[in-house]
Amino acid sequence: MASALLIVDVQRDFLPGGALAVPDGTRVIEPLLALAATASLVVASRDTHPAEHSSFSAQGGSWPEHCVVGSDGAELEPRIAAIADLVVCKGTALDRDAYSAFDGTGLTAMLQARAITTVLIGGLATDYCVRASALDALAAGFEVRVDPATVAAVDVAPGDGLRALGELAAAGAIVGPQLADSRTGCGRPTPRLTADVACLSPAPAGGRQVLLVRRAREPHAGSLALPGGFVEPTESAAQAGARELGEETGLAVDAEALVELGSFSAPGRDPRGWIVSIAFLALLDEPVPPTAGDDAAAADWYPLAGLEPLAFDHDEILARALAYRP
Repeated sequence: MASALLIVDVQRDFLPGGALAVPDGTRVIEPLLALAATASLVVASRDTHPAEHSSFSAQGGSWPEHCVVGSDGAELEPRIAAIADLVVCKGTALDRDAYSAFDGTGLTAMLQARAITTVLIGGLATDYCVRASALDALAAGFEVRVDPATVAAVDVAPGDGLRALGELAAAGAIVGPQLADSRTGCGRPTPRLTADVACLSPAPAGGRQVLLVRRAREPHAGSLALPGGFVEPTESAAQAGARELGEETGLAVDAEALVELGSFSAPGRDPRGWIVSIAFLALLDEPVPPTAGDDAAAADWYPLAGLEPLAFDHDEILARALAYRP
């Protein structure tokens, strides 16, 4: 199966010193160059705006003037330009913006014509054009992989980039290192993803109850926690959540039945490093007796009243699960 590397908007205006610089944007270049060697095709996208584009603040838009057609700022970073087999331009219409590299570029058809089945996506910025491009690639039916070492975020609100990675994982993208050394090669740590599941059912005495495990291992050995664990590179976050629920409690729940609750990444939430949790909700019509396994020393249904504090930030996940309304 053929793969393409889509490098999103690694342009001078989005790099340090540019008109709309992404903090630490240059760190994505070396991992992208390494990843390019693994792909059958390398595609680079470019923001290419006309002067007085509607996205510019002078025209009432959200951004300062950037990547104007013909300007130095619109040019691809030279090392990226040198490896690109194909370049697509987006945002060329005066009256509308285009975050996704698939928006109005014909990229889907180009990739399909080359029998591409997997799209590796990196570039700038995680929370805008990378996010939009990855979601469109998923919608077009491609397998999508995003290595956190190859992306950097604007983070208008703190944590936007992490939330975008969580959203992509929940949507079915495989988010994680794609090269053996990518966790250390980018000059800063990259997050590991976990999938944690709040499983609720009716309680015998009325109301609801939650399925919890007593952790057998550090960190937080002996503490109550939601079932969950690390997302493997070959699975989506929802698939990992269903797998971990089965391994730790014996409950079989289809990944498609899980409701995504969002991402959690409180500072210091996990002593093992930078961990981003993708949280899910499983709603059962009636409780199923659990059987503890894997990292769980015990598993059982607990009434919501009087719960002891949960490990990690699982209290926050449970609160969001309880607030969920279809």
